[in-house]
Amino acid sequence: MDYSKLFDSGMTYPAYLEYFSKECLQPSTPLHIKYKEYLIQNWARTQRLNKIHQKTQVLRSTFQSFLQDLNILVISEPWCGDAAQLLPIVCNALDGLDQIHLKIFLRDENPELMNQFLTNGTKSIPIFVFFDANYNVLLQWGPRPEKLQLMYEKWKNEMPNAEVIYYCLHKWYSDDKGLTFVSELSDKLNALPKYSKI
Repeated sequence: MDYSKLFDSGMTYPAYLEYFSKECLQPSTPLHIKYKEYLIQNWARTQRLNKIHQKTQVLRSTFQSFLQDLNILVISEPWCGDAAQLLPIVCNALDGLDQIHLKIFLRDENPELMNQFLTNGTKSIPIFVFFDANYNVLLQWGPRPEKLQLMYEKWKNEMPNAEVIYYCLHKWYSDDKGLTFVSELSDKLNALPKYSKI
């Protein structure tokens, strides 16, 4: 797959938010119609997180340390609760950083792309893929912080009710306030080569 050509066709974060808001008002896909309640909840989460900038400073400093262009491809969907909790944190951290480029692709409209970045054989999202300036993959991250992923697997085994799991998942995000995500992603990004301007 030619990621350099594909990247140009992705949505910017403002374009994704515009699409997201329209889907909340008038869902255009079967899944969005089915999960309209989730879309509205996720829109509220996204709007709330878009107003919070304090937690992004650590992640922003990490992004600022890259001395070469960094390209971030995100696979997401408005119905995805994890994406609503995580994507705004990354996008707020990138605000005004011209050397970092982020594009968003919808999972359900890009099956070939999704199949390149499966998680244990599943199409879990969000997925963040970090490329260098030549579109070599540096890091794949997702769909949720490792600590939460372990808890999620435990909940699935112990609690068959999906709504209870959904509640536990978002309570964890609310209590954690993005700190685990920011710390984990920053650590992984700081382990990557930053490159030299020379």
